[in-house]
Amino acid sequence: MEIVMRFKFSPFYYFLAIPLAFFGSAALVITIRHREKGSQAAQGPSAPSLDQIAESTQHLLNMPEDKIDVGIIALELAKEIYPDIDIASYSAKIDALAGQVRRLAKGTRDPDLRIRCLNTVILLQDKFQGTRDSSSARRSENYYLNHVLDTRQGNCFTMPILYVAVAQRLGWPVYPVSVPDHSFVRYVDPALKEQNIETTSNGGYVPDDRYAKDFLVSKAGRQSGVYLRTLTYHEMLGDLVATNGIYFGQQGQLAKSVAYLKLATRLNPKLAGAWANLANANRMMANRSGGPEGKRYMEAAAEYSKKLDELGFVHPKDVPQFSSSGRPQ
Repeated sequence: MEIVMRFKFSPFYYFLAIPLAFFGSAALVITIRHREKGSQAAQGPSAPSLDQIAESTQHLLNMPEDKIDVGIIALELAKEIYPDIDIASYSAKIDALAGQVRRLAKGTRDPDLRIRCLNTVILLQDKFQGTRDSSSARRSENYYLNHVLDTRQGNCFTMPILYVAVAQRLGWPVYPVSVPDHSFVRYVDPALKEQNIETTSNGGYVPDDRYAKDFLVSKAGRQSGVYLRTLTYHEMLGDLVATNGIYFGQQGQLAKSVAYLKLATRLNPKLAGAWANLANANRMMANRSGGPEGKRYMEAAAEYSKKLDELGFVHPKDVPQFSSSGRPQ
C-alpha cells in the first residue's frame, strides 16, 4: 500500500466535540437525575469515597508509567459500563492495527514516516474517522474505545485514545495533548519539527499557536500546563476515569460520580474538566442538602472553582463553534 502524505494545516477540518469529561453547569443539572438525597447529605464533601470505585480502578493510582497499557485500561474502564465486552478480543483488534502499521513501516526509525504509516492504516486502510455529526459525537458510547473499534467512528476524545493505544503497542512515543474542548496527539521526538497529529482529520499537522488561537487557550492555562502540554500515560488515565465519573453522574449515581472525578484529579491534578465537574456536583449537593451540610458543599465547590482559576481554565461554551471549513465563525 502506498503511504499517504501528511496534510499540513491549510486543508484542515476540526471535528469538535465537547469532551464527556465536562458537563458545563447547565448540562450537569439536566443530565444528572436527582437521587440519593439522603445518602449524599450524609457523606459530606470531604468524606472518603474510594469505596465507590472498582478495586481495579483504584489500583491505577499506583501504576508505574512503564506498566500502563492505555488500550487495556481504556477497555477495563469501558467494561465497568459495558460488562459484556471481551477485553481480550478488543485488545486483539489493537494488536492487529499495530501489526499492519509495523509491516508498512518496515522498521523505519523516521518519526514523520511512522506518523504517515499510522495515518495510512488507521484512517485510509481501516477507515477510522471523526464523526461530523456533533449530536452523535457527544453520545456517551462514543467516549469508549470498544465502541470506536466496533464502528470506526470516533470523536476528539476517542480518536487520540486509539492512536496512543496503537502507537504504544509499537513502542512509539505518541502522547495526548489537550486544548479547551478538544484533544490531539503528539509524536515526541526532538528531531521532528511537526510533532502534532490531528487525529480527527487526516492525521495532519497543526502548530501549537494555531491550536491556541482556534481554541482560545488562555495564557494562564498554557503556563499552568493544562493546555498544549504533552501528557504522560498516567495523566491520560485521569481523562479515562473522569469519563466513567460523568457516565455515573448521568445515571444519577452522584456519589460514585464524585468519587471517580476525585480519583481523576489525583491521576492528573491539572485535569480542569474534572475540577469543573466537581464544583458543579458540589453545588448540586448543596442545593439538595441545605443547612450546615449544604454550606460545606458550597465551600467545597468554591475551592474547586478557585482551582479552575489557578489553572487558567477555559469553559467549552466560550470556544467558538466551527464551520465546515474548520474555521471559527
